[in-house]
Amino acid sequence: AVVSTQSTGERLAKIRETEEKNRARDQLLEQVEPKDVLDYGMIPELAGRIPILTTLNSLTKQDLMVIAKDKERGVISQLTELLSLNNCDLEFTEDALASIAELA
Repeated sequence: AVVSTQSTGERLAKIRETEEKNRARDQLLEQVEPKDVLDYGMIPELAGRIPILTTLNSLTKQDLMVIAKDKERGVISQLTELLSLNNCDLEFTEDALASIAELA
């Protein structure tokens, strides 16, 4: 088990606060225009060669768990396969994966 000095309520409050900050940042980034990129300091020659601006949304805890557990390309399956070459077994419980995703 992961040892923590925070109570469950404190951890949940921190997670909610982080998710709210991520949502606010994502919404702000969706409004970026080419002029903003130039104002930020990108040289016009480079900005002119990148005609499309796009943003990526922050990953949630559930997104991270899906990525980790993907059977073919997931980090867990890759590590399991790599360690099996040395006759080592690697297993993660759902709680362990949830804790790792929380920290990420």
